[in-house]
Amino acid sequence: MKLISLVFTLILCLPMSRDRRVSVSLHDILQRPSTIVVKVKKNNPFSVQQEEKVKKGLMSGPNFIHPIHHYKVEEILYKGNEANQINIGQDISVRRANFRTHLRRHKMYHLRKMRKSIYTYHYEKEMDITTVNQAIIYITYQEEDKVFEYVVQGAYDSIDKKENILNLLHTIKN
Repeated sequence: MKLISLVFTLILCLPMSRDRRVSVSLHDILQRPSTIVVKVKKNNPFSVQQEEKVKKGLMSGPNFIHPIHHYKVEEILYKGNEANQINIGQDISVRRANFRTHLRRHKMYHLRKMRKSIYTYHYEKEMDITTVNQAIIYITYQEEDKVFEYVVQGAYDSIDKKENILNLLHTIKN
């Protein structure tokens, strides 16, 4: 009986999931038809924590807390094929990549005690968005929520890479 109790306790202590991290190249990001590439300046405050209520009927769980990044659009390098409304000078808020998937998984774990592993796609680069004032970001517009979202985790680059990005865009789109 003690062994069963110990096993049950260990299972409850397991993490919510085990994500599988997949690296994505800049070429792959730019090939997505909905990708928007913009040069931005960080607004103040840059990052704020937003909370989403987790509730289903009488059941509730801890709120889903996620960061929102705030920018001012300085230049549009590529608008994607979407009929989105992004303009120079516009203030935009950008949430994490695959927001709905992460929120759904959070709810599954806290309301139904189900663990779900997912693939998380990351753009690997050496830049840290918190250490710069300007950047080039890769976003998409989520029509159903009327918000911008990073294409993948870490979807930003240094403005020094602008020419390389434009050349790659030219190669891909022609």
